Amino acid sequence: MKCERDGIVFFQLPEWDPYGLTVHGFFGRVGGVSPPPFNTLNIGASSGDDAQHVAENLSQIARVTGTQRDCFVFLRQVHGDRILYVAKDGARADDGTILDSPGDALCTDRTAILLAVRTADCLPVLLLDPLWPAVAIVHAGWRGTLKRILKGCLREMSRLFNTRPEMMRVGFGPGIRSCCFLVDKEVADRFCDAFPNDNTMVSSAPQGKWRVDLYRANTATLLEEGVRKDHLFYEPLCTCCHHDAFFSVRGDGGITGRQISLVGLKAARKVEMNFF
Repeated sequence: MKCERDGIVFFQLPEWDPYGLTVHGFFGRVGGVSPPPFNTLNIGASSGDDAQHVAENLSQIARVTGTQRDCFVFLRQVHGDRILYVAKDGARADDGTILDSPGDALCTDRTAILLAVRTADCLPVLLLDPLWPAVAIVHAGWRGTLKRILKGCLREMSRLFNTRPEMMRVGFGPGIRSCCFLVDKEVADRFCDAFPNDNTMVSSAPQGKWRVDLYRANTATLLEEGVRKDHLFYEPLCTCCHHDAFFSVRGDGGITGRQISLVGLKAARKVEMNFF
């Protein structure tokens, strides 16, 4: 669902959280103060944009979500499969990054914290355990997808929060889709090897390239782990096709900004089992 507040455009998945437990959103590139080629809502601290522009963009996002900028928690994303638990604000850099903490997924059961990832084609994925309750956010690029980062996140939440996969609700934000995600044969073969039971995940493309469906690959991982198909929700827009609305490394030719996706718990509430 597309939303707009004070000129800032973002997307939500109301069906993903029908209980109103979270603040969440997938933001695009529209509504901030950054100049080209980072126009305009860039939150990529290392993209080459001025740090003051990034800080102002984060402040505007905080106002739109009714939160504070110091609630944001970011990772130093490395295209891996490390998941970190956020127990409190902790020691963070000025841009919200957890100091000296590389990783690609965050989870928490605390309020007053906004877990965030930066993307520009990779998939942002939200996870909600409404029973504990607890949330997680995942940066799932093709490398993290092959490493089955969502499987690792589910198992870490099970360890920390007694999360049951069949109760987990998962929301996929805008990312590059198979129409635009072209790879060479080596990467395509890795996906075929990793997901041998799905012959539609990889398909041939012109000029010796191959199309890979990252949404399908991550969906397969979740279903294998016991997540219910009717608990999966998608924002279908392709960031590369719509690089006027989203930052896209491929669509913008490499030099571009980063958009933010975020999730946080509103309050310490529990959902009764008979809600399902």
